[in-house]
Amino acid sequence: MRLEEDECWFSRFAQPRLKAWAEEGEALGLWERSPEQEDSEPQPLACYGAVRDDSGRVYLYSCPGQPNSEQSVVMLKWLVEIARQEGKRVLVVIWDQASWHTSKAVARWVREHNRRA
Repeated sequence: MRLEEDECWFSRFAQPRLKAWAEEGEALGLWERSPEQEDSEPQPLACYGAVRDDSGRVYLYSCPGQPNSEQSVVMLKWLVEIARQEGKRVLVVIWDQASWHTSKAVARWVREHNRRA
């Protein structure tokens, strides 16, 4: 089972700074939202996602705050469990060089998991 995995983090009130294309005179449809009275501070949310290469199925994992090594390991454990339940023996994860992907904690978990597996 090969998964292409990535994640993002964002605020529910501020749109990401990205480039986009639209027809001339057509609005992009991205607006900054105003917090409700009871929401005094925006709460960031990290969303990890994985797409299966064989079936195209999408797996999403959301957690509070910015992406970090600890949450990356939680996501990896979750993906390993999905693969295990399906009788898969190999899980390939493709990701970028984000610091939480290449951290010592994530590398240590992968190394220890591979030894046990």
